Amino acid sequence: MSSSVSSKRLKNYLDKQLGGMQSELDELSNKRDEEKLHKLRVRAKKVKAVSGFLKNCLGHNKKYSTREMKELYEKAGKVRTAHLNLATIDEHAIRNGLLEKDQKQVIEKEFGVIDHQNKKFKKSLNRLRRKLRENIHAIKARCAVDYYYSNIKILSDELRVIDEGRLHECRKIIKRLLYNHDILPITVLNKIQIDVGYLKNLENLIGDWHDTLVSLQWLQQTGQADVQDLVSLENQKQEQLHKIIQETREFDSNVMLANSTDYR
Repeated sequence: MSSSVSSKRLKNYLDKQLGGMQSELDELSNKRDEEKLHKLRVRAKKVKAVSGFLKNCLGHNKKYSTREMKELYEKAGKVRTAHLNLATIDEHAIRNGLLEKDQKQVIEKEFGVIDHQNKKFKKSLNRLRRKLRENIHAIKARCAVDYYYSNIKILSDELRVIDEGRLHECRKIIKRLLYNHDILPITVLNKIQIDVGYLKNLENLIGDWHDTLVSLQWLQQTGQADVQDLVSLENQKQEQLHKIIQETREFDSNVMLANSTDYR
């Protein structure tokens, strides 16, 4: 294979994501918008996905680390989880003013930190952008293909018998494959031939299951939820798990397109 994922393509993609995060920080200073915060988190995940891709194919973990945005990502994650918990309270009609108040306080606190430290976070993103631009080199096509096939093989092994303790990690692998798929040139895509639609659907199924798990664990830890509410969430989680099991029974044949090379 003579093709590659060019350094220009990688730099442009990362510039777009990091620049977008800075713009969303500015917008969040004017209005505490959950959707803007969600977009910021997705962009951060895309940067982290490319970082892992670079580490895998080029080595030099320190050069491609994303530690500069770690604090911002964690703050945004706490807000997202609190919103998720509030949605669960509403969906299941859980009447507990203390639980609702607690989660609203988390949102207020973390949004306040993000707003107050806006300039610091933007400077950190600038440092990250400069570091990545200085160290990025092209990724050889062979390494890109091997990266995808090795991760598909990991998923195949993990999903043969579902282990709930490993499902969230499987979702992270799928996300990395989907995000990095956006930066691959057609010459490399033609060598990989994964069914993106199938992976997106599977990722959504695992995401729904994980959201329910997070809220269930939170309610269990508070010790303030009624037994019937916990049973309802547990049943929902089991139904979602069953859908994942159904979807992954033929993972090997579904994940690759008909004209692709066998990865096994």
